[in-house]
Parts: sequence; C-alpha cells; structure tokens
Amino acid sequence: MILEHAPVGVTEQKKLKGGETITITKVRGPEIAETIDPVALHEACHTLAALVLGIPVHRVSTVPGPGYLGVTELGAFNPVVAAAAAAWGCDGAGDEDSPGSDIWQIKHSGEGISSALSRARHILDARRIELYTIASAIQRSRTISGSEAAHAKREAEHGTLLEVRLRRADGRETTVRRTVRPHEPIPPIELAL
Repeated sequence: MILEHAPVGVTEQKKLKGGETITITKVRGPEIAETIDPVALHEACHTLAALVLGIPVHRVSTVPGPGYLGVTELGAFNPVVAAAAAAWGCDGAGDEDSPGSDIWQIKHSGEGISSALSRARHILDARRIELYTIASAIQRSRTISGSEAAHAKREAEHGTLLEVRLRRADGRETTVRRTVRPHEPIPPIELAL
C-alpha cells in the first residue's frame, strides 16, 4: 500500500529478520484516491493552475450540465488555466473549431495555444501530489468550493507526517516522526536503540 493513498490512521507493519517489527502509521497528510475519475482530474487541472496563478476559484463540479461533464468557475479567464487539462492530456478540452471549448477559448483570447499549453504543463508537472489531492477532493464530493480546493492544495503542500516505530525482539521500542513533502527526497530515519 502507498501511504499517500491511505486515510489518516492507516498502519503498515513488517516483520524484519531477527524478530524486529517496523510499523509505519500515516498521522497526517493528503488522501489521494486509488483511481481518479477523468472528469475530476480535468477540473482539478484547471483548479490547480488557477490557484497557482492567483485566480479566484469559486466552485468546481463534476455534476454534468448542458454541453459539459464538469465545470470550474473562476473569477477571471486565463489562457494558461484554460489549457491546463489539455496540457495534462485529459479528454474534453475540445479543439480550435469547437466553440466554447478550452482550446477554442485560448485561440480567441489572443494567447498562443502552444505557449499556454507549455506554461500549464510546467505548473502541473511541479505539483503532481497537489493535483491528485484536489482531484480526489472533487471526486469525493462531486462539487467543492474554491476554499475547499485551496485547502486540499495546502494539505498536499504540507506533506505526509509518518510515525515510524521499531520494536526489537526484546520488546524495546524506538519511535520517530518524519514529514515527507512532495518533491523532496524522503529524509533518512535513524532508529537506534
């Protein structure tokens, strides 16, 4: 099991040679669904790009409406935000000839499509954990507010707090806590008794 996908409180335990047991518990951190709905991921791309660029997010929903499967309601149009889902390879971004589609909006904004796609991809590539945390929040509730999306982003940025406990065969224990943050190497954990 990958603890990023686990709810808080989940524990993994493994017996080691010599009778020791190591136990790792997720104390705090983002909860990422094992599988992500494609519409939730599409909307999460727009949402994360908007949050990073400082554009207000009012509401995000995967409840379908006339002509759409999901919607991200923003305080302002931004071509990079519009390009985000297409940049990540999500379906549903449309094309230059589909009025109202993400790509059509970029074309008619005056921004170059390839430039907007490149900038959006750069934003999302650096924030994968945040992206999947937001997508999971959207998937769980189907509709979230901008403040709920921002909360999911912050939760992912703060990382996952793990408690690591080593229990020796003679019963002695050592426990340490470490925070693992996105995009940082996992810090070494010393469990000397």
